[in-house]
Amino acid sequence: MLFEKESSVSHTQGLTKAIWFATAVLSTWLSFVALILYIFGLTLSDYAGIINSAGEQRMLTQKAAYLTSVSITVPEFKILVRNTLDELSTNQKKITRQLPTKDLQQYYIDRHLSQKIANYIDILNELNANVFVENSKPNMTQLFKDSEFILYELDAAVNKLQRSSDHAQHQLKVVQAAFVICSLGILIYLYFGVIAAPFKKNAKILQLKNNSILRFKKLFDNAHDGLLLFDSNWLVIHANQPALDMVKHEKIESYSIRKIWQDRVSVKLKTKVLSAIESSGEWQGEIITSNTQSRHVLASIMCVPDDDELPFFCATLKDITALKEKEEKLVSLALYDSLTGLANRASVIEAIDAACLNSGQNQSQCAVYFIDLDGFKLINDGFGHEVGDMLLKAVAKRIQDQIQTTDIMARLGGDEFVILIEDVKDKKYLSALAERIQKALDAPFTTCGIACKITVSIGISLSSNEINNARDLLKQADIAMYHAKQKGKNRFHFFDQSMEQFLQERISFEEDLYFGLNNNEFYQVFQPIVNLKTAEVVGCEVLLRWNCKKRGMVSPTNFIPLAESLGLMLEIDKWVFAQSLSFLKKNPLCGHFSINLSPIHFVQPSLLRKFLKSLKNVNPNLNVIFEVTETAIISDIEKSSEVIKEIKSYGHSVAIDDFGTGYTSLYYLKVLSFDYLKIDKSFIQDMTSNHSSKVIVSAILNLARELNIKVIAEGVETLAAKKLLEHFDCELAQGYFFARPVDGSEIHKYIT
Repeated sequence: MLFEKESSVSHTQGLTKAIWFATAVLSTWLSFVALILYIFGLTLSDYAGIINSAGEQRMLTQKAAYLTSVSITVPEFKILVRNTLDELSTNQKKITRQLPTKDLQQYYIDRHLSQKIANYIDILNELNANVFVENSKPNMTQLFKDSEFILYELDAAVNKLQRSSDHAQHQLKVVQAAFVICSLGILIYLYFGVIAAPFKKNAKILQLKNNSILRFKKLFDNAHDGLLLFDSNWLVIHANQPALDMVKHEKIESYSIRKIWQDRVSVKLKTKVLSAIESSGEWQGEIITSNTQSRHVLASIMCVPDDDELPFFCATLKDITALKEKEEKLVSLALYDSLTGLANRASVIEAIDAACLNSGQNQSQCAVYFIDLDGFKLINDGFGHEVGDMLLKAVAKRIQDQIQTTDIMARLGGDEFVILIEDVKDKKYLSALAERIQKALDAPFTTCGIACKITVSIGISLSSNEINNARDLLKQADIAMYHAKQKGKNRFHFFDQSMEQFLQERISFEEDLYFGLNNNEFYQVFQPIVNLKTAEVVGCEVLLRWNCKKRGMVSPTNFIPLAESLGLMLEIDKWVFAQSLSFLKKNPLCGHFSINLSPIHFVQPSLLRKFLKSLKNVNPNLNVIFEVTETAIISDIEKSSEVIKEIKSYGHSVAIDDFGTGYTSLYYLKVLSFDYLKIDKSFIQDMTSNHSSKVIVSAILNLARELNIKVIAEGVETLAAKKLLEHFDCELAQGYFFARPVDGSEIHKYIT
């Protein structure tokens, strides 16, 4: 629309200038022609006047002659003669003055016509005078001859004047014809030279301009960014397609900007825009469209001056919605956990610091919960990160349901969560909240069709005048959480100073464990397994020992849980498997060869499968007993059953270790195909002095026989215990009474 108007205005302006120029030239020429014709008209008018005067002279001559002749006899006519002669004389002078051309003047001079007329007048005067003096008759014949001569001469003069007049008229016609021809030439020139040629030139220029405008319009309409043109009243003049797409309108010409943009684009913003344009020539800013799907638009508005009209404005629009969404996502990533939607580490640290500051000013306290999931690594590694992530989200949701909207919950990373509570009134509320959280997690989680049981260990710290920043509060809560794990997990503890020493010891213990694994501080020992009926050693159990350079001998009951929490069991078992294979290659044993299996192998069985294949290559007749604990199979009974079946498919056996210490051991016996059952040493060592333990051992042996499961009693240290087991008809046993664990070079002393 704007571009068509521009072309039309340019064409009209060029044509108007050409017409004005032609009109000026034509007007000047016509004025000149009129002046020339006026001059010629005056000349012809002079000719006509002198011819009339000459005719009048001829008439007066005849009249004078006639009256003179009459006055001779009629004296009353003398006055008429006198008047006529005066007219004749006056007219003669008039004729002499009015002669228009030099040739006529010369004719009068050459013919002495003026003189002759003057003489004739004198004669008539004299004659008239004689009439009054003498009463005699003049020679009238001569008088009339003179008058006829004068008349002849006058006629000749009139004819001469007529010819001159005709010549002048002819010249006028020639001039008129010439003027007509020149006028036609001028008209032709004006048309073709002033109007037509420039018009063609303008048409060509206009065509070029139109082509340029069309190219510009094409560029305008096909620009990647949105372009809007609007007038001083903020009414849209033209818009390209990207602009239409941004504002979600099919046609927006004559629309107000306020119909396109949100109300924030109001008079206030208009004033701001105009002020910016006036000062710097341009305004830039972010605008939000008013359609149903609001778009974030970066607008740049410039004023475009117009010589003939009011200025208009050009707005360049760039859709930054996607960029805005990315920015918001980045902000979200910077402040929130992408998995759970909770606040992240950076965000909660900032919130804790702010809460500590407020607490100091308000003389109050804030509390920090440090929550860690128990056994999450086992589930995450065993079932995959998808299951682990879904579980984390479900756990976060249950915990979040227990806190108030004013409390802040965050995920630090992994399976660690933090809760910030401000304006704490007393510890009872904090304890009650911890209990609610643990109770909320009692029910199993079903994730991706897998039932998972999870518990949490919670550490709680409180701000004080000395402890008033996020770093210290998180550190104390973390220490308290580790203390809860050390005490058996699935519990909570408030921080106290005694725990800090524990943490330092824990850190030191971890460092020593890593050092021991990398520096060959671990080794294997073998404890014989005895057949109570034959007193023969029928096998051995492989045990792991750690001779720490710094700590000396460290019990497995101390370092195994630490290794499990640090995710080191795969590395440890990899070493144990390799050492066992090396031993078996050098020492082909028969009978039982028991090896403990970490829970991680029931969720990540790849290393176990590799070991089973290697065992087959070393000794296909060897029966290895893989000992597993209740915790190893509790997470997923179905998958545990599959792993056990795979072990037995290679010709090996599976034993449930530490039987009797769990709450659901009987259920496992029902659904899993165990070959051996190892009674926990706590029952064996107490059965000689504790009736309940004695009854339990007897019951386990009877149950095993009914289920056709072999029993191994571990921890036999006295003769009394040995005899009681023989009385209960227990077949296999191991313990210090028979032999302490020995290294590989000595085990042959026991195994025949």
